[in-house]
Amino acid sequence: MTRTPKVSINETTAYAMGWIVTDTLNGRVIWHNGGTDGFGAEIGFLPGRGVGTIVLTNQGNIGFPDSVGLWVYDRLLGNPETDYAKQSLARAKAAAEKEAARYRKPAAPRPPPASTGLVGDYQSDVLGLASLVADKGGALFLTVQKTGARLRLVPFDGAVFMVYLVPQAPFADIVASQGDAPMGFADFEPDAEGHLSRLRWQVAGQTFRWRSNRSKAPENSNP
Repeated sequence: MTRTPKVSINETTAYAMGWIVTDTLNGRVIWHNGGTDGFGAEIGFLPGRGVGTIVLTNQGNIGFPDSVGLWVYDRLLGNPETDYAKQSLARAKAAAEKEAARYRKPAAPRPPPASTGLVGDYQSDVLGLASLVADKGGALFLTVQKTGARLRLVPFDGAVFMVYLVPQAPFADIVASQGDAPMGFADFEPDAEGHLSRLRWQVAGQTFRWRSNRSKAPENSNP
C-alpha cells in the first residue's frame, strides 16, 4: 500500500504513501528526499533486489542527495546515464534567482512605522509569547520565548519587514550553514481601531500570527 502510486508527478514518477515511485527503463525505484536548514538527505531502494541507498549531507538539500541516489540506482539497473547533478544545479540557480528577486526592495519603499508603536509583548497560539524590542538605533528584534530564537526585522516597504535569524546559540550553526539570508517577511497589520497590533510572519510556506498584548481583539487564525 505504501508503494502504490497515488498521485502522478510526471510521466515516470508518482507519489505513493510517503514514498516517491519512479519507473525507469530497467526497473522501479522507491525513494524519498528530505532536508531542512543545514542538512539534506535521500533514502531509497530497488524492490526485489535487496539493495538501497542512504545519502546524508551537511548542507541544505538543493538536489545533491537526490542526484547521488538516482545516479546509483541507474548504475545498479544498467540504465542510460543521466546528469542529475546538472539538472539539479539548473533548478537551484533558478530558485536562487527567484528568491533574490523576492527580497529585492522596491525602487521607492515607504518608510517604516515608528518603532515606539510596535514594541512590546506579542502572543501566538502556535509559537507562544514573543517580545519585540528596539535597540538604541531603532532596529527591531523579536525574541520567541519558547525557543530562544531572536529575529531581526529589517525594513522592506512600509509595515513590511524582512526577517533574519540572529546568529546566537543555539541557532548560530544554522546561520553559518545557510548564510545571513532572510527568513521570510513579517508585516504589522492594523486592528479594528487602526493600531498596528498584529504581527504576521510568513516563512517556508507557513504563516504564524501574533497579536499584541496591548490589543484585546481576538487573533485571526486564517492565513
